Amino acid sequence: MFGFNADGDSCVDVCDNSVKATCSSANKEACSSGATTCGACLSGFKAAGDSCVDVCDENARNGCASVNKEPCSAGTTTCGAC
Repeated sequence: MFGFNADGDSCVDVCDNSVKATCSSANKEACSSGATTCGACLSGFKAAGDSCVDVCDENARNGCASVNKEPCSAGTTTCGAC
């Protein structure tokens, strides 16, 4: 049956804790039952190829610096104070 792996005499969902941990490490939403594909990027992260990176990246920090503000914090593009 598609979406399940044999585990002894039982069939277990391929979206197991190991796959969910891999998704979490990649800053992505967990897989869905029957699939090993991770979901979209978590809040505060954006796609960069196959990875999800913090939205407060170098470009965002440089944008803050260009308007004489403190850099953004992890997970947000909002600049800090003057």
